[in-house]
Amino acid sequence: MQENYAKAYGALQSAMAAIPEQAIWEADIQQLYGSGADPAVVERLVETYAAAQTAKGTYSAVKAGLDPVDGVLGQVRASLAEMANQLDAMS
Repeated sequence: MQENYAKAYGALQSAMAAIPEQAIWEADIQQLYGSGADPAVVERLVETYAAAQTAKGTYSAVKAGLDPVDGVLGQVRASLAEMANQLDAMS
């Protein structure tokens, strides 16, 4: 479980880091609309940009809670192994 968590969390960190930090301002969006580009395509780009920024913001807000999980899983695993060893010794 700990190994899978570490891999999944690493993949999440990489995905969030790949989202560019640069902001796209309303003026930039209006310029795209005025460029002759297909408005439906521009709208999809804007929606995708907004969703990516929301995901990155959510990740930033919960990251502090996710960071210690790997270590806690290791501690739980070690504690369970110790309890199993003690139970084995009692039987």
